[in-house]
Order: sequence, then structure tokens, then C-alpha cells
Amino acid sequence: MQNGTSTLSGEFDLFDLFDIGRPAPIEKQEQGNQGLIELETQSGWVHVEIENMATPRPRARVMKIGNKVSPQIYNPTEYTNWKKALAECLKFSGIKKGYYNCVELIVGIPIKKSYTKKEKIAMLDSLHEKKPDFDNFVKGVLDAISDSEIIRDDNAFGSGLIEKVWIGENEAAFILFNLKLRNSPKLNFRSLIQKSKKMVVKESFKRKLKLKGNA
Repeated sequence: MQNGTSTLSGEFDLFDLFDIGRPAPIEKQEQGNQGLIELETQSGWVHVEIENMATPRPRARVMKIGNKVSPQIYNPTEYTNWKKALAECLKFSGIKKGYYNCVELIVGIPIKKSYTKKEKIAMLDSLHEKKPDFDNFVKGVLDAISDSEIIRDDNAFGSGLIEKVWIGENEAAFILFNLKLRNSPKLNFRSLIQKSKKMVVKESFKRKLKLKGNA
């Protein structure tokens, strides 16, 4: 690398070939009764410039094999290729493979040119509160992380913070994420149960739900 740029003739860095952030693993520790206790391990924030794609609804088709007809569920090719491209990119992110159970994810969505100048100023860097729903961005990213073999299976994630934000109309769409290993829930849910308004579903309605589910 020379003067901050990569060249094919000299040494080059894979982080320069792919426009991704350079992760810096963080391990926080504090002194406890039993000595040093690891509180939280992080992958370090990773920034990937890629067109954002929300997870589409699965599509169905009928396949005929011989005399048998069977339905199949599939995702659009565009979405499958997007996940593959993201997974391939993440293989060079330098994230240490291992066990993570928490994800922090920020999705950057460029403001449309059709908005007025006043609207663009008000929207910039604010929360994106329009379609697609923010949860639809999560599955594709977690699937890509899993496909990159950074983690074994995304069902290990039990905690997360997800935000989608407006960025400038001329800025590149991105995802920004950080993986964590958290040893206990961030929120004291038992304390929250005591403070929250308690509501109980009636047994008659539970039976209706059960009958509907078995139908």
C-alpha cells in the first residue's frame, strides 16, 4: 500500500479491495470478586457500502418431477444474489469467527431526489420511518453473516438493536453492524414485569387460538 492506496504491483490490502470497515475487536474487562471477568466481546463495527435490500416475501411455484407434483418456496434471484455478494464481502472483513448472540445494525438509506430541499434538510440523519419495515432488513444481513461462516447459525442471536436512517441523496447506501457476545440480557426484564401493566389473555380466547392453529 502506498500513500493510503492499493496497487497491484506492490503490496495491497483486502480491506482496500472491498469498501468495508476495518474491524477492531474489543474485549471489555473489569475487576470482580473472582478476578478479571469478561463482560462483552465485540467484533468491531463493520461498514459495508451496498444497496440495501429488504427481505421479500417468499414465492411459491409448482414443480413436476415425473408423475409427482410438489410445491416449492423460493426467494427472487435478485435477493439471493444480493445475500451472496454480501456474504462474500464479509469473508474478508477480518471478524473473528466464533459465537455471537447480539447484533447492532444500522441501515443507511439515501433520501430520494423527489423530496423538496426543505424536506431533505429535515430528514437527513433522522430515523427512516417509511417502508420497507426495519425488521425486513435484519434477516438478510444475518443470513449473509451466517453464510460467510463468521457464525454457525443466526438462530444464536437473542438480542439486537436495529435502526434505519436517512442519509444524503448522493451518499452510498450502507449497512453498519457490530456483533457482540452478551452473557446476560441487557434489560432487567423481571424488574420490568413488576413495573409494567399486566394483561392476561382469557382462557376462552386461548382455546380459540389453539383450535385455529390446528385447523
